[in-house]
Amino acid sequence: LVRMQVIRPAQQRGDLPQMVVGQGSVGIHWSRPGLTVRAMGTSTLTGEGALAYRVEVANSGDQVTRGVTLSFTPPAGVTVLNSTPPGQLFGQRWAWSLGDLAPGTTAVVEINARAAVSGSIRSTFVATSSDNLKAEGSVTTEVQRNSLAVKMSGPDTVEVGREARFLIDVTNIGTRTLTNLTASDTFDAGLTHSEGGRGPLVRPLTSALEPGQTHRFAITFIVTQPGLQCHRLDVTADGGHVASARGCVTGVAPIVTPAKLSVRVSGPPSRRAQEVASYTVEVVNEGSAPATNVVLSVTWGVNLELLEATRGHEDDLPRLTTRWRIARLEGGERIVRQLNCLCLNPDEQGATVRATVSSQQTPSVSDSIQTVIGPPLGGTGPPRGPGAAPAAPGSPSGTAPSRPPTPSSERGPPPPQPGAAIPGGAAAGGLTLRAAALADPIRVDGTTTVVIALGNERSVPDRDVALSVQVLDEGLVLTRVPGTSPSPVAAISRQAVDFQPLRELRPGEQLSSPYRVEVQGTRPGRHRLRITATSSLSPGGTVTELTITVSGP
Repeated sequence: LVRMQVIRPAQQRGDLPQMVVGQGSVGIHWSRPGLTVRAMGTSTLTGEGALAYRVEVANSGDQVTRGVTLSFTPPAGVTVLNSTPPGQLFGQRWAWSLGDLAPGTTAVVEINARAAVSGSIRSTFVATSSDNLKAEGSVTTEVQRNSLAVKMSGPDTVEVGREARFLIDVTNIGTRTLTNLTASDTFDAGLTHSEGGRGPLVRPLTSALEPGQTHRFAITFIVTQPGLQCHRLDVTADGGHVASARGCVTGVAPIVTPAKLSVRVSGPPSRRAQEVASYTVEVVNEGSAPATNVVLSVTWGVNLELLEATRGHEDDLPRLTTRWRIARLEGGERIVRQLNCLCLNPDEQGATVRATVSSQQTPSVSDSIQTVIGPPLGGTGPPRGPGAAPAAPGSPSGTAPSRPPTPSSERGPPPPQPGAAIPGGAAAGGLTLRAAALADPIRVDGTTTVVIALGNERSVPDRDVALSVQVLDEGLVLTRVPGTSPSPVAAISRQAVDFQPLRELRPGEQLSSPYRVEVQGTRPGRHRLRITATSSLSPGGTVTELTITVSGP
């Protein structure tokens, strides 16, 4: 605003004072173009992440700002990926020509970049005009080092229809604890996750991962299509930490090979008469096509007697044969069958156990093993013929007796354990005790069944005949009394079991069915059981001890 006055000065004589004879005012408005820059962008970033900038260039004046240009020289480690509108690159400097800006208008430039360094990054954007105006704006971004690393390994090729298993290591390579780790896996249509579903798989990994610590896990897919099939795994943690890995497998058409059966028999090279020999028969379909109507037959020598076998067998005892029928054996499938046999008489040539397997698609194949049978401990004893030993139900799980127990007139008591002491047990005119373990040695936490035979060799009846079994070492515990015993259990603990007394044991009688007690190994070593029988005629008791070997896990 400009104000003007016309003043008449005062007369020297003093008769006329100074006086304003006229005045007036006028307003003046100064006019010019303007230029301002406002920059915004990502404030924090983890690892080699993306930076996003928004730059607003405005004309703050009341006249047109002409020939506006925005320029940006990225800091070291920052790379411009793209922008809207597109810019031009002059050496290291990017420039955007924005043209003339009318008063009060704004031009916007959006820039996408990537940071490859850690630390504090300051990006400055400078706007100039042909009117010699200049303005600038800056954005500071704190880039943290990414602390996640992911490694993946897996198969190169897998047959269609089979599994492809990928092993993943997620490692904290930083100096601070990472929290809330999560994995997300996206996979091609030719892969199906083993847990079902075809969409992205998302799963939490661990709540915390210390510096230098590695978390390992596996992801399993079923390859459903031939060709290259890939999946991408992304792992994230709090604070913006992220790492990725990509794995691929080539699905190939399955190669079908005809069914091919193999059989292998394993068992002890030697045993003594009256001891139990255990045999294992393994059948494998080595082809990829299934074998159907599979028949496994096992035969044994005349000096062996079948006590028990894996359930499902069909016995032909006159021919010393048992067999299993398996409807279908898939490619690569393996089955195992077991037999426990009693060694009857000494056989220096060796008792042969032979296994033969055949199917609808394959010829018969066989394998065999021989067990040399030595004399029994404590004397040769009378010869024993086939069919003279009791069946032993309740032994290792999955087995069943080959037939019901034979009459006592045809069968003697179970054999003694090698090295067992039988004080009074073999004396004429008293109680007789014999004990044997159906499996020896056993592993820690493994079990075996102890079979105990009781008889009266007197010429007169004996009454109130009671049996007790006691663990003498800490390496064994009593677990249960399987099957049916000659008399009920009176008391049982982990260390001892007492059976209720038999009312009478007739002269010369051998119990038709033995007592059975299951024990479990708890510590490696050789451990003892004590079996005691008492009666009205033997109040002092007849005692035998049994040693069972427990091997390490």
